[in-house]
Amino acid sequence: MNLKTTFQGRKAEIIIAGVEINHSSAFQFALSKFAKENFIAEIERLDKDIELAQALVLITKHIDEIFAIIRGSENPELAKEKIAKQFTIKAEHIRVYMDMGVSDIISIDFSTISTILLAQRKQYQSILEEYYARD
Repeated sequence: MNLKTTFQGRKAEIIIAGVEINHSSAFQFALSKFAKENFIAEIERLDKDIELAQALVLITKHIDEIFAIIRGSENPELAKEKIAKQFTIKAEHIRVYMDMGVSDIISIDFSTISTILLAQRKQYQSILEEYYARD
């Protein structure tokens, strides 16, 4: 399902399974046998994406310090350990950041992505609670 939303003038589209969702199709989808499990799984995936986006926001805010740690470390693994310890960030999130190109790091607004994902999660949670409140 493609879930389209607008947040602060920016359009976001979340793709779930190739079905466009609107109020009527959301209701039909919610009534399907596995819809509740699908919504729960999607919320869990969004939680992971939100956690990553928020970690990338933190890393971006401290980019100069992080580059200094990377330059001052003997190897990438030691740099990841130092960054994880100093900023309380998971190693997997640091790896994602270190694997990105400089142009991606500069051009991507992780804060906006995080905000959009949080809004999307709120919308999914609302649908889940509205249609499955009686379960």
